[in-house]
Amino acid sequence: MDEQLTPAADMAAHRRPAFPGESVDYAKARQDLLAAEIEFRRHMTRLTAQRQALPPGPLIEKDYRFKDEQGFEIGLIDLFGDKDVLVSYYWMYGRNVNGPARCVPTGSGRSTAMPAISSSASPTRY
Repeated sequence: MDEQLTPAADMAAHRRPAFPGESVDYAKARQDLLAAEIEFRRHMTRLTAQRQALPPGPLIEKDYRFKDEQGFEIGLIDLFGDKDVLVSYYWMYGRNVNGPARCVPTGSGRSTAMPAISSSASPTRY
């Protein structure tokens, strides 16, 4: 696959200055960064294909139980609702954190990530 692609450095060399008055050093650093970002995207694409090609994983036979937001017990399968994908996020606390830091798999805040995710997955939180 990579043999057919234009080298990232060649693609980045076509970058147009985004800011008036860019210095030569800044433009070179941005071009190098763009080449690295192109390589990163290509690597992520390869990883995604590799992940999607995995054979089916093991069946979960244990009846995992959780408490929902109202404190009622709920089974793992119930968390999926009418979807076949489950996305979860949770609150993390650290030594230097005054309050909880929300973590979602997309790296976005809930307000931007959840509408897109909730159309195809059942979101839950812990």
